[in-house]
Parts: sequence; C-alpha cells; structure tokens
Amino acid sequence: MSDSFVLEFDGIVRENLERSGFDFSAGKSLGAAVSGGADSVSLLLSLCRLGKECGFSVKVITVNHNIRPAEESAGDAAFVAGLCRELCEKGYPVSFCEKVLEPGLVAELAREKGIGMEAAARILRYRAFEEFSESAGVELIALAHNKNDQVETLLMRFLQGSGASGLGGIRMCRDRFVRPLLTVSRTEIEEYVRHLGYGWRTDSTNFDLNYLRNRVRNELVPFLRKKFPGFETALISGAEKSSADDEVLSVMAEEAEWECDVGIGVAGGAGVDGAGVAVKCSRKVFCRLKKALRIRAFYNGLDLFCSKNNMESRFPYRSLALILGRLECEKKFSVDFEGFSFCVDDEFIYFKKRSFVATDSGFFVIIKQDGVFSLPFGEVCCSVYGNVAALRFDLGDESFELEKVPVPFCIRSVQPGDRILAADGTMKPVLDILSDWHAGAGQKRLIPVIQDLSNKNQNLIALAGRVCGLGNWIVRG
Repeated sequence: MSDSFVLEFDGIVRENLERSGFDFSAGKSLGAAVSGGADSVSLLLSLCRLGKECGFSVKVITVNHNIRPAEESAGDAAFVAGLCRELCEKGYPVSFCEKVLEPGLVAELAREKGIGMEAAARILRYRAFEEFSESAGVELIALAHNKNDQVETLLMRFLQGSGASGLGGIRMCRDRFVRPLLTVSRTEIEEYVRHLGYGWRTDSTNFDLNYLRNRVRNELVPFLRKKFPGFETALISGAEKSSADDEVLSVMAEEAEWECDVGIGVAGGAGVDGAGVAVKCSRKVFCRLKKALRIRAFYNGLDLFCSKNNMESRFPYRSLALILGRLECEKKFSVDFEGFSFCVDDEFIYFKKRSFVATDSGFFVIIKQDGVFSLPFGEVCCSVYGNVAALRFDLGDESFELEKVPVPFCIRSVQPGDRILAADGTMKPVLDILSDWHAGAGQKRLIPVIQDLSNKNQNLIALAGRVCGLGNWIVRG
C-alpha cells in the first residue's frame, strides 16, 4: 500500500472536520474519544498527523465503564494511555485523560431508569464526554463512528420500524460531537492503522450474538453483501433522502407548539415523588396536522416532557398508532405508561408524570393493555390483540420477543418457591433452573418471570433469562 492512501485517508478526515465546523486555526484543541479499537485508533492517528501539520492539539478521553472483566477494560485504557504517550514522545500534540466509572454505577443507573446495561453505559459515557469538553476546554469531540456503523444502524432502525428521523442514520455532526470517519469503511480503517505500524484492541462483546447490532454485523450484513452486492450504497443514499425529509418535517411539526404546565398534577399510583412538569399542546392544532407531522409532533412533546423531568423514554410506534386512532373518535381518554401518562381532553393533549411505589425486594408490574413498561433489566413493549399480547423485551442493543401471552399477566422478579412446568410434565423450581444456567446473584435479581393471571391457577409461563444473556424457559401450549 502506498503513502498516497494514508494522505487520502487524512484528507477525508480533514474534509469531514471542516464540514462539521472545526476551525483549523493554530492554537485550537480538538477532543477525541478513544476506546482502543481499530476505529478510534485510526481516528487518533489521523488527528495527531493533522494536528502536527495544522497546529492544533488533540485531547484524548477514554472511559472505563467497569462492566467487563477488569483485565480487559483496564487493559484497554492502559493501551490507549501507552499509545498517547508514544505519540507524544514522537512529537505529536496529544494529551490523555481517563475517566473511570465506579464499579456498579452502570448497573445502578440501569435499575434507576429501567433501561439496559448498554443504554446506561452510553448515558454515562456521554456525560463523561461533556464534562471532559468543559474541563479540557474543547468545543468539539471527535467520535469514531464509521461507514459500517452507519449501515448497521440503518438496518437496525429499519428492523425496529423507525421513521424518517431514524432512517436518516447517524449524523456527521450533532451538538458538540463530530464523526469524521463516517464516510470511511472499516476495511480502510484497519488498513490505515496497519500501514502506520500500529495495532488495536478487540472488545470480546463484539462477537456476542445476544446483541442486535452484533447479529446485524456478523450475520445480516454478510448475507446482504453476498446476495445483494452494493446494497450499502443504496442504503446510505436512502438515508440521505430521509435526512432531507426529516429536516422539512421537523420544521412543519413545530406548528403544534408544546408548552410546560406545572398545574397539571401527577397521575395515578402511590409513592408520588413530586408533581413534575407536564407539557401540553392544543388538540385542535395537533389534529389538523397530517399524520406524518402528528407523529413528529407527538415525539417532540415527549422529548420535551422527558427533558423537563430528567426521564428517559422510548415509545413504540405501534402504541402511538393506537393513540392517533383514538384521537379521531374519542373526546377524552388517557393512556398510562411506566413513569408517565398521555392524556386527551376537549382542548388539550398532554403528557404528565406518573409515579409508582418502589421496593427493595424486587419488581412487579401487572399488564392489561398496550404500553411501554420500564423494569430494572430494560423496557418491555406490550401490544394486546384480544385476549393475548405480544411482548418485545428491549435491552438496548439486544432485544427479543414473546408472543401469545394471555392477558392479564404480570412480570415480576423471581421469588423463593417459584416453580415452572418442564417438558416432562413435572414442576421444576425456578431457582434450580437459574443454578443450572450458572446465573450469578445479580442476574438472579434481574431475570423476570411471566405469570398468567387470566385463570385461577396463575401459573408461570416464562422465565426470561435472555435479559441477562442466558436462555429463555417457555411453557408451550
């Protein structure tokens, strides 16, 4: 490989930084998030070369989440620190900062917000990036998302039913974050690092097929490349069109203006922890919008509500479609979801906070209707069809579904004495199954059972070990 490849690679990085608004004037600093993988190592090397040439410094941050084995996560951080030290000794303008999260902090946030471990890690990682941006005095932080990440993300969002905003893909620049490798393939990235004589670290979880992204990367993408050569180009072209549509829809949806209203109280439940801030919008204005704009306006209101109440919420389109249908024919109604309610009256539509009793002994939720329910292991999206429901367990990058669950039912933590029907017709203790799976104490606290409440027997019908990367035990028939 010729040196012209390296120069071309650096030229792409520079062009994308310029498109993102980075000022190459001497004396400026640029942040870079580096994990030790090939993507972030190539980003670091290219930024250092450009910094030396153009007169700006590179300030590196790496985050140790403390959720993988200590020798692996600490080893990644040590690798990045050593690489930065080596580059500095060679005269490149680079400095290094490590943010170490306390052990258990990611799991604690996941329980607190009712989200998966990956989602909680991402929240804490971006918090660390923002704090670093302020303390290090850098206006922009470069992230190492690449062209392959873009393709994988688009496929994931398509499979999850995203609209124009999701199918627009990863943006080159958002807020203080820039992605100068977004038009570069992973193959080019690895060739670049090898050509410069460096190596990288490999995250062992990249091959865990319990995660949706890994299944897309290791199974779906190779299949599409074999059967539909060049599909990536068409996919990314479609994303560019969706992104352009998204810009127009976002402006038009602002006609439905949401405003805060602290006068609307908390809905339902005991254990109220404060009324929070409700948001409302004119029903008349909302309903005169076309359907595509109503969808966008709804999510605008939910985003505002969550930001005002320091909440995280992911809302399935299937539930939204049911709400939009009820708006056409019902004067007043409300739909409860975990943590908030969506309400409609003659004049307004609004989101308001909903609180529940929290206990230290476990979790328990009875489900009778459509909704999104946040639990310690992640979110459960429920769609009811007559007297049965379809469930999707959303754990961040990983998800799975259960169908034909009798309604009503409950999802709860395992209790001593729980038994579930085995294939041989006997009732097997749930704790024995968890022991056979070699589930740790923390996993045993998170793994839920699903209990049928539709008849007097109220038997357990499922043990969802997949929430912790184990198996599922499903009672058939």
